Amino acid sequence: MPYDDPRREIFYSIFQMNALAAETAEDALKKIERMVETKRYERIRALIVRFKAAPVLLSVGAFWALYDLMGQQLQDLEPDSAYLAMHILTAENKPAVVFTWLRGQKAA
Repeated sequence: MPYDDPRREIFYSIFQMNALAAETAEDALKKIERMVETKRYERIRALIVRFKAAPVLLSVGAFWALYDLMGQQLQDLEPDSAYLAMHILTAENKPAVVFTWLRGQKAA
């Protein structure tokens, strides 16, 4: 893509948003790590879904949930929006999906 291509601006904007999201997610992860290290779990919330089949994929990630599974809007996309972490892992030799978030964040 040539340097004067007007499409470059949108890619640069996306890059900046991804960089900001990565920094914010890292800050949230550090807060949670400190809570776990000091055994202060009162602000950590979780939903755990267990499965019977063998896991096909293990993964982890964090994102801003804008809508719930029913399509209801949860929050607007803003820098201080609440993060939802997702972990696909093996627990007791069975796959599980764990969603975690911090109590008291802006979104309910």
